[in-house]
Amino acid sequence: MNLAIFLDRDGTINEEMGYINHIDRFMLMPGAAAAIRSINESGLKAVVVTNQSGAARGYFPEELIDQVHRKMSRLLEEEGAFLDGIYTCTHAPPSKGKSGGCGCRQPKIGLMKQAGQELNLDLQESYVVGDRLKDVEMARNAGAKAVLVLTGYGRGELGFLGPARKVEPDFVAEDVAEAVDWILAHASSETARAKVPKKPQRSRRAQRKANVELAEIDRLSNKIIGLAIETHRQLGPGLLESAYQQSLAYEFSKNNIPFELEKKIPVIYKSVNIDCAYRADMVVDNKILLELKSVDRLLPIHEAQVLTYLKLSGLKLGLLINFNVTLLKRGIRRIIL
Repeated sequence: MNLAIFLDRDGTINEEMGYINHIDRFMLMPGAAAAIRSINESGLKAVVVTNQSGAARGYFPEELIDQVHRKMSRLLEEEGAFLDGIYTCTHAPPSKGKSGGCGCRQPKIGLMKQAGQELNLDLQESYVVGDRLKDVEMARNAGAKAVLVLTGYGRGELGFLGPARKVEPDFVAEDVAEAVDWILAHASSETARAKVPKKPQRSRRAQRKANVELAEIDRLSNKIIGLAIETHRQLGPGLLESAYQQSLAYEFSKNNIPFELEKKIPVIYKSVNIDCAYRADMVVDNKILLELKSVDRLLPIHEAQVLTYLKLSGLKLGLLINFNVTLLKRGIRRIIL
């Protein structure tokens, strides 16, 4: 089955204009086309799901919705991006007209289920990106992961409705580009973890403990990746590794995440500690080892370095992050011992 990134339309892909009652009011968000192109390149499906009740409310003719979607597809195509599907609920809310009470209006999952059937999608392993808490709620209703963007209504919903919200996003992104960046890094790490060979069965108690530890490490690694994305967003590529290391250390401190800089990794030979001058850039909460690079491209020697440090330190997970890239997700390697 395929995985998808379900994208809300207004306020996520295009500028929030209220009801788009004229074709000229549709304008793509900066970076939206590049973000969707990254989805295309990753092999995930890019799918739009959107509530468009304006026609049912009498604000504009229904054919305008199709015109706007053709314009959206054309603008994306001009920048080398495409959508695998566009799914629209044109019904009004239950209190606003005869068409209300449907099963497709968000946060209901009718549109996601339709896309899932037509595109052979695994909804529970997919992602939803939107600027409204109802997008997050829809993701939860489908068992998917959710990213709230701060464009459109996002910043206001997070600030004013946030304290009373019943659902929490898995990640909060500045815009759709950062959201896709985080998702692709997260999806890559999930795929790597799925490739780990199965170990012999454990007792139920040991298995529960292992599952809890794995979940903690997974949450921590996602947090690290999110903060690395924020660091890269602030600094951009092209700086020395130490700039990224110290800035990431600042983010860890601000978020109360324990870490060590330049962690010494000794070689134990015949019960003797031998200092080979091995230093891990960072070890986070004594669980995850980080090696930070600022190079043209990651090489096998860089992964071999992380594997060596993991074997010598007894840690099981390493993140190799190259900040000298345009999109940070392309510079992240999750290495499991």
